[in-house]
Amino acid sequence: MAIRAGIAGEWTGMGNADSDGTADAGCGSRPVVFYDGGCPVCRREIAHYRRLDRAGRVQWADIDADPTALDGTGIDPVDAMRRFHVIDAAGRVRSGAAAFTVVWDALPGWRHVARGIRALRLVAPLERVYVRWAERRWRRLQRTRCGSSADACDVRSDSSPAPRRSAR
Repeated sequence: MAIRAGIAGEWTGMGNADSDGTADAGCGSRPVVFYDGGCPVCRREIAHYRRLDRAGRVQWADIDADPTALDGTGIDPVDAMRRFHVIDAAGRVRSGAAAFTVVWDALPGWRHVARGIRALRLVAPLERVYVRWAERRWRRLQRTRCGSSADACDVRSDSSPAPRRSAR
């Protein structure tokens, strides 16, 4: 995959987590977004961001279509499916609300939103809201993909794709 090939060689592995929940991955100059392309809400949101990213300031990796995109990042595949993850331009792994601010920084029309959120110290309150939303999304997505047997469909840490129910 082009994203991995362009970035993976630059990753030096995971460093220590910062006080804001980020970790240093030693990456290149553009953020890399890891998203669940199997989630209809996620897919629509990323499509919106990609339309705005005409300058190619962000690299996009659909981890549902290619779970190996996470190889060498230090990001757990299950956690990546449950929460939004980004490796920022400085190589730090960010997730949740902090990850959204990284993406918004790179997109026209959203930069001021990201800066305002950080300036007003709203990342932590938004993270609490995001955690609740992400858990609901995960449970609903598991039911949609796997029916009542969500345990049989959990993403496995060996990066192999999760079984899916056929769409009806």
